[in-house]
Amino acid sequence: MSRQMRLFSHLVWLGWSVAFTLCFPPFHLGYIAWVVFVPVLVLLYTHFRAQLVVAFWYSLLFFVLSLFWLSGFWAPAIVVVPFFYACILAVAFYLIGWMGHRYPRWRWLSTPVIWVGFELFRSVGFHGFPWNLLGHTQWHIPILVQTADLWGVYGLSFVIMLVNALLTEWVVYIKENGEIFSFFLEKRFFSGLLVSIFVVVLGYGSIQLARYDRYAKMLPSEKIGMIQPNIGSRDPWWENLYDYIGLMWRLNAEAALQKPDMIIWSETMIRHYLWYYLETKPTNVWYNQINLRVLNWPYEMSVPMLITSPTWENGKDFNSADLIDPEMPDYHGRNSKIHLAPFGEWMRGYDRIPFVKKIMEAEGAGFFAPSEERSLLRSRKGLFRVLICFEDVFGFLARFFVKMGAQFFVNTTNDGWAYQLGLNPAHWQHFAASLLTAVSVRRPIARAANTGVTGIIHINGRWEGNIGDYEAGYYVGRVEIPPASLQTSYVKVGYLFPYFVFFVMIVMLGGGLWYARR
Repeated sequence: MSRQMRLFSHLVWLGWSVAFTLCFPPFHLGYIAWVVFVPVLVLLYTHFRAQLVVAFWYSLLFFVLSLFWLSGFWAPAIVVVPFFYACILAVAFYLIGWMGHRYPRWRWLSTPVIWVGFELFRSVGFHGFPWNLLGHTQWHIPILVQTADLWGVYGLSFVIMLVNALLTEWVVYIKENGEIFSFFLEKRFFSGLLVSIFVVVLGYGSIQLARYDRYAKMLPSEKIGMIQPNIGSRDPWWENLYDYIGLMWRLNAEAALQKPDMIIWSETMIRHYLWYYLETKPTNVWYNQINLRVLNWPYEMSVPMLITSPTWENGKDFNSADLIDPEMPDYHGRNSKIHLAPFGEWMRGYDRIPFVKKIMEAEGAGFFAPSEERSLLRSRKGLFRVLICFEDVFGFLARFFVKMGAQFFVNTTNDGWAYQLGLNPAHWQHFAASLLTAVSVRRPIARAANTGVTGIIHINGRWEGNIGDYEAGYYVGRVEIPPASLQTSYVKVGYLFPYFVFFVMIVMLGGGLWYARR
């Protein structure tokens, strides 16, 4: 490769890393995701051997630009996490290039297959991180996210990458033949498939959006108040306890004046072990007097409350949410977090490695345990599950509870630890993934977030909320209650789509390698 070509290659990859970053929140440029891969695919198809190292460095740049907020939680994370995912993405790019160069006839198909296969690879397992997937770029375009109820966010990723691959065939044709429009006559399959994709996606999106717009208005609803306290994640808790309790009481009381059916709190809004102290310490100690006062708020304000705090059971710490309903004093429902944040809340076997244990404990990490309970809570109008922290980005987890009968979801979260300088990429990237989950299973999600984004995601992919980021406040809105019998294609079988694609990828790569060695 000539020096000029190497420089051109770097410029193309630099443009891709910046443009792909702009596809994700807090920016609203998801439209360019449909074409952003075309220049790099041209390079990969023609000079794939020279692109592996370049692909790694600019994949690393992309992850640093889009996930820089991880440094607010743990400084080394800005190096460790992007490096790990850049390695995965670089291998994916190399395999896309190898298949495209070796088997050009099938590269239009192998490219989206490999991309989705590697998206799944970095998303599964207890350390999975399905963040900023390609399909998430369309979160703010309601008509384009509707296909998620067929095959989830991975299906949308597949379609977007397929369009990029087909457009790349057009660019390669122009490069080789110097003709622009004759491609649509000579390559009728590609041009027909490209047109069909847009017709189907836009047509299906229009039909489903109109359908669920009407359907949501027909359903019974529950009025929910969501609390956003905007308490600094690293601010000292005990020193400011009285101020925080006063703020919480005011926000709950103001929300209660609007007569909601339930008030939900953001994640671990009470940061000490409220229930453990009440069970093990005298009730007359000062902090238990505060705890008793907090637990009396639902009765004082005559409204059910979802109270969030760390809990201690059977020698383990859990991240929990407890529902207290003054009309059902004997009912105490609890959901605890199942899928913990990797390296932040839990890492398998971390306590067996001294230096890792020291680092994690210095950062206040690693002490939570994954919950094994799989229960639903009962509100006054329906069944719901609390998805704590980033559990709402996992479509398979939401699907599991829909199969159990969940009619809506509550997300209690705190993205404030991610960055404390007023920047909000973490908030909105999280929200984008949550929106795709809601559409995939057609269940609304009421979100109470410590620093934002607080509001309601409806089953049609539209959302509402009016509290600013890094502002204290509350929001009261109505969540539709669909029947438990409403189950999307994704819930029934579509959740298997990425696993099927992964299997096809293995067969395709294995077959390609075997054939190449013949």
